[in-house]
Amino acid sequence: GGLDMHGDLEGVIIIGTEPDPVEIEFELELISDSLDFGELKIDSTSMMDLPFTNYGRRYVMIDSLWFEGDSVYTSPLELPFRIDPLDTMFVPITFSPADDTTFTATLFLSYGDEQMLEVMLTGESETPNGVSPDSEDTPL
Repeated sequence: GGLDMHGDLEGVIIIGTEPDPVEIEFELELISDSLDFGELKIDSTSMMDLPFTNYGRRYVMIDSLWFEGDSVYTSPLELPFRIDPLDTMFVPITFSPADDTTFTATLFLSYGDEQMLEVMLTGESETPNGVSPDSEDTPL
């Protein structure tokens, strides 16, 4: 009888009757901390899904979501949003370039007790016909 253990103690989980105070209740993890939309024609819209996974043991409520930077990024996500344990949610992000430039913004997602995730967003507008009429760097 007794306890038969092989190897070292790493990876062994000891379960007691009292809940562990440092037990991870929820932990949101980003698959990537940036999203690049690439080139897109002016006045068109592209949508990409940003995956978040809850690796904890309790559900997570996404309280708020906002963008700082260029106002060409939006999300149609309905808040608050619940992510169950070991579940992945996909936050839809849209990009609609308005003029000929590169756009950057930061997406902020808040959840739990004042916890926050940040995602860098980038994208650029595609120049029609590859030529910009008001280009300042035209070779002489």
